[in-house]
Amino acid sequence: MCSGNPCGTDREMTILKKIVDKYAGKIQVESEFEKGSTFTVQLPLAK
Repeated sequence: MCSGNPCGTDREMTILKKIVDKYAGKIQVESEFEKGSTFTVQLPLAK
């Protein structure tokens, strides 16, 4: 959890999206005004 400073940057989100796209995953974002955001990443299991 971050306090006082922003946690993520555009660069970090870009890297995350590339990883999720490569493995056909999903990113879910839930945001609450003045409280912050929760990012959930789902990746498929390897077969």
